[in-house]
Amino acid sequence: KCMCYEFVILIHIYVMFLDASPIIKESFAKQLLRTKRQKPGHPDEPMREHMLHMQRLEQRAQETSMEHWMNPHCFPRCDRNYGYPV
Repeated sequence: KCMCYEFVILIHIYVMFLDASPIIKESFAKQLLRTKRQKPGHPDEPMREHMLHMQRLEQRAQETSMEHWMNPHCFPRCDRNYGYPV
């Protein structure tokens, strides 16, 4: 128990005198984020990039589905006016 108390005091002194606080200033955090964003391969807005990717996938799926429906070699099973595809 005594060793633990001494360790806590040493850590406290270390943080006070060496300015090794784990909390960083807001401006420095923003600068870190800014530099990380400017690196290649790190998109500016990850959620927007994800939504654009999902929209592209959905559009490709719709186009594939339309190609399947409009395929003349698939008649009459795939005719939209005839019934459901088998």
